[in-house]
Amino acid sequence: MKCLFVGDVFPTAANAELFRAGDIDTLFTNATSLFENNDYTFVNLECAITDHDIQIDKYGPALKAPKETAEVLKKIGVDCCGMSNNHIFDYGKKGIRDTLSFPRTKARFRPKYLPCIPFQNTQARL
Repeated sequence: MKCLFVGDVFPTAANAELFRAGDIDTLFTNATSLFENNDYTFVNLECAITDHDIQIDKYGPALKAPKETAEVLKKIGVDCCGMSNNHIFDYGKKGIRDTLSFPRTKARFRPKYLPCIPFQNTQARL
């Protein structure tokens, strides 16, 4: 079995528009081959997928991703996104709810067990 485990993935101000456009070639350049031919690919989604603009009161940056991020990750072959990190609640409960709802409707993956979002058709319990 060939598995790939990738650390923190999140759009930045410099590349958020590329995620919105789904520009995989520019985003990942020559790294796309790393995502090919794996039996299982896991990334740490280091942010919420949300359009919500109200951040929680915290020290440090608040990270978020545009909703198209889920589709980009699915297209490059990601099977599961981990969400156990210090930024997943940067935009509060609304941010985490958006994170769980965008993928189900847009990228067609549903979480079975939190805090991990598998890209498959399973049922979620919140």
